[in-house]
Amino acid sequence: MRVAFLIPTPLRPFAEGRSRIDVEVDGGVRSLGEALAALGVIAPGVRDRVLTERGEVRPHVNVFVGTESCRWTGGLATPIADGSEITILPAIIGALLLFAIARFTTKSAAIFIVIAVVVTLLSLLPVLSQPLTA
Repeated sequence: MRVAFLIPTPLRPFAEGRSRIDVEVDGGVRSLGEALAALGVIAPGVRDRVLTERGEVRPHVNVFVGTESCRWTGGLATPIADGSEITILPAIIGALLLFAIARFTTKSAAIFIVIAVVVTLLSLLPVLSQPLTA
């Protein structure tokens, strides 16, 4: 069974610069948690920035199986099928989209969005600076 992980730019240094990692698992992967475990063999730095030390998806990271957020489809128990695409989106991505939208709104809204982007970046620094664990 094969699934593909789409890796966002901030996490690519932990994936040898790759934007996509295909994971092949013998015997089949039945859940998102199992797919993330298989990803951890190939790119442990990515997995460590998606999951907490307790094995839960970090609050500022969104993981989608296809177009569905795992937060609403069963978390790590979310079922996956052969050929599924799993997208990892840190919160910074959402902040950047809001910033682009703010460009076409009022000045006060743009200021609010800039502040939100700065706060998001500051909250992401500890995650990106985490040491890699085996």
